[in-house]
Amino acid sequence: MKIILLDQDIDYSNRLKRYMEKKYRDLQIVLCDNVESMGAMIQESSYDVVLFDAAFESVNKDDYTTKFGGAAFAYISSTHEFVNGEETIYKYIPISEIYNEICTLYEKKKNRVIKKDKPREVSGTQFIGFLPANGGAGSSTMAVACALALAEKKSVLYINMEQRPSDAVFFEGKSKKCLSDIVAVLRTKYNDNIMSKALNEAIQEGRTEDGKTVSYIKGYKNIMDSLSMTGSYVEVIFNCLKNKFSYDVVVIDADYIVSDFLNGLITHCDDIVFVMSGSDTSDVKFGKIKRHLEVLGRGEEVKMPENHILLNQYYSSNSYVDQIDGIEVIAKLARYRTDNGTRISSCNVLNEVLRKKGLFDCFDYQKPDDKKE
Repeated sequence: MKIILLDQDIDYSNRLKRYMEKKYRDLQIVLCDNVESMGAMIQESSYDVVLFDAAFESVNKDDYTTKFGGAAFAYISSTHEFVNGEETIYKYIPISEIYNEICTLYEKKKNRVIKKDKPREVSGTQFIGFLPANGGAGSSTMAVACALALAEKKSVLYINMEQRPSDAVFFEGKSKKCLSDIVAVLRTKYNDNIMSKALNEAIQEGRTEDGKTVSYIKGYKNIMDSLSMTGSYVEVIFNCLKNKFSYDVVVIDADYIVSDFLNGLITHCDDIVFVMSGSDTSDVKFGKIKRHLEVLGRGEEVKMPENHILLNQYYSSNSYVDQIDGIEVIAKLARYRTDNGTRISSCNVLNEVLRKKGLFDCFDYQKPDDKKE
């Protein structure tokens, strides 16, 4: 189903497009913010559903629905209201309800029944890996921001698995236990209970400068400990977290250094977020990553994750780029600077990112036990 949305609130329409196309693969949403651009678009393609923001109530909808070949039409609005005698679709109901209302419009107009896609479901603990596509992209800042943002609704654990961990920049923690202690246990004869105890001793409450908290595990004590981490060890850790703990989400912060560990991390995560700057060098480097993922995915019984891109320190934040090499861009964040043009600290960047509400809502997947009766 192809939809055109006329809405001056570009931030809202971009989020709506991103989340709906992610959850419902049968949808394609085209955006415009003025009547003139809509006129040009209807000459280039056909659409099934036309949505007007209520701010455009003075536009003669019949002129456009006729040009669209009898497409289904509805107003959308930020308040519950009637526009030109018609009930509107409320913008801020859940995405699933907006989808159902659009489908109902289409079915009535076309006298057809749509086979609706179900929203993606994640059972048990959801594992999200953050990996840099190029140096200095800020993947650690984004990983921490994601963990803190999701922790407002869910139980979240952040683990730093970088060779040179940066968690101390963001969190103040009292525990002396860290990822090195977990690796030491993995290198001995252990069972589930011993592994569970090691993880439990390493998990602590991380507190940011402004008081935000999330459970986390410190990174390695020294870089040599990282060389012992393997793909099979990742599987053991993940399985223990799934079976012995009750976290909704585990956020992994790691480097993109091709190894047995990285391959294991990628194939055991539900989602991977590649953080990149969108520069020409980052585009070239990401092309190499894409090739690695293609080769990795050829293995027998390999489960590949959902891939995402987060453009950070992006020069062209107003660009309408929605995907790179077929992978969805979940956000485009410009470089943060002070009034005098100097760079700001990582903690201050983190606070700025967290002010962007809904940035990581694309990972708020429905769980089977969360369904309404």
